Amino acid sequence: DADYFIQTNADIGLMPHFYVLIKDLIDKGHDSFCINKRILLEELKDEPLSMMWSNLGIPHAGHDCFVFRRELWPLMNLGDIVMGTPWSETTLIANLVMFAKNFKVFKEQHATFHLGDRRVWLPHTYNDFRIWNTNEFARILKKLVKRNRKILKHETIQYLLAKLQQEVEGYHWETYSDDCHYFVNRRLKVAV
Repeated sequence: DADYFIQTNADIGLMPHFYVLIKDLIDKGHDSFCINKRILLEELKDEPLSMMWSNLGIPHAGHDCFVFRRELWPLMNLGDIVMGTPWSETTLIANLVMFAKNFKVFKEQHATFHLGDRRVWLPHTYNDFRIWNTNEFARILKKLVKRNRKILKHETIQYLLAKLQQEVEGYHWETYSDDCHYFVNRRLKVAV
């Protein structure tokens, strides 16, 4: 029965002012948003929280903290994503862009953090999940685009499409679905 839902990855730390910032952003009219984390030195892992909170860290492009109005949840089609693995956040972002009135990615707020940037999800042992999630993202995005082509113009969707192109071209092209190829080919034609 909450008015807003907050979803973060399990390894994200919150700054003491996190919930105050969330309320302030909602009061400014954002019905959904993403707050990118900051990376702190892994050496801080045995320090008290006050030491972590006082460290500014460096910005990170990863999407791992989402806030959205409860009414958006029934509208969403998240597909069959494997959470906690590469590309698991992309269908949620696409749905928020589609259904929210005022979605924004906040890249510079110092509200969430992660200790180190080991990228434990990167090894090839996760490739099956990565490919599955990438294909699922493209499938869901294609459905959303059929409902409203304007979402393709959104800055965040453009960012995700650039990532999709890198992903598909950087790995085995044939392992990706026709939906992935549709977006990559379309993006290449637009870029030429």
